Amino acid sequence: MSAERGDSNNPVGILTFPRSVSYGAVLQMYALYHTVESLGYNAEIINYFNEYMAKERHLLSKQGQSPAKAAARRIIRRTVHLRMYKGFKTFEKCMKHFPDKPLRTSSALRGLSNRYGYVICGSDQVWNPDITGSDAGFFLDFCGEDTRRISYAPSFGTTAFTKEFDEIIAKELRKFSALSVREKQGQEKVRELTGRIPELVLDPTFLLSADDWSKLASPMNVCSPYILYYPVIRNDKTKRFCQSLSEKKGLDILMIGGSFISANKRHDHGMRHIHDIDPRQWLYLFLNAEYIVTDSFHGLAFSVIFRKKVFPALVSNTNSRLEHLISMLGLEGQVIRDGGTISDPDYTIADRLLPKMQEHSVEFLKKALNTDVI
Repeated sequence: MSAERGDSNNPVGILTFPRSVSYGAVLQMYALYHTVESLGYNAEIINYFNEYMAKERHLLSKQGQSPAKAAARRIIRRTVHLRMYKGFKTFEKCMKHFPDKPLRTSSALRGLSNRYGYVICGSDQVWNPDITGSDAGFFLDFCGEDTRRISYAPSFGTTAFTKEFDEIIAKELRKFSALSVREKQGQEKVRELTGRIPELVLDPTFLLSADDWSKLASPMNVCSPYILYYPVIRNDKTKRFCQSLSEKKGLDILMIGGSFISANKRHDHGMRHIHDIDPRQWLYLFLNAEYIVTDSFHGLAFSVIFRKKVFPALVSNTNSRLEHLISMLGLEGQVIRDGGTISDPDYTIADRLLPKMQEHSVEFLKKALNTDVI
């Protein structure tokens, strides 16, 4: 028997990306979890991490490697970066997970079909088949008939799916009681598949205030002031811009990401590599940076939350979510381009728009957890 809707003592399941060593993934999970809790519900992170994500995507196995070689690589990575893995695990302990032991298969996930009256999928790229291995579980195909299905700000990342996958997800999306997405590309994809127009809402990280995030930050012993360089995809153009900014401003560069080995292989002159930090330390580096250079969606999101001098880079042809955020907040002038000028961002649009969007986003969640269909 499923939990009764409207009973705030019963858990609301959140299906997202637990156990992912990704700062954006864990921080958006934290934000959605605490927003649901703040609305008076008992939130629970569904502890699901499928085999594809564990072996092929989030632990960065190289395509074409033999299973034995890939397994050895994962063991070496976990050993070398043990402090980082422990830091993420410790951070996740501030949220309730169910079950204690991670679920790895679709059949195991279906065992939760009647546990929840409500299940929220989102946020992050939970609808990106390249990340999930085309797992329909992230479209809540495991939920029982009485479960109210809600999407909160999921992203597709790309919408170039096979016809077969389109048919599968269209069938599942029609069963949702409340639909929202994070960017216009996703909105159009859902409309195309279902005829419904989902709400556009903010990434969960924007639902908490700068003060909320500041309180979570854990101090680090770093030089100040500094330029923070946070690349997801290594790009020579972005790196040169960062180095040029360093020369013009006379500031050191702190770079997040990469391994000890990659740092020594690459010619990142004048950059101090910061390795194996936990999410709280990551927040501290963003909070205290003078300038931020990043191609990351959540790197830009936290730059905006903390109202930093930020320069986003568009280095991926599938990063519609980053492009949408830049356009929505009127930050096109900050995008790194050849011959571009270095200027401080104008947050006039963000200051006017974000409070309204925050109110709209929270209202969407309130209605989704209290009414029948949105």
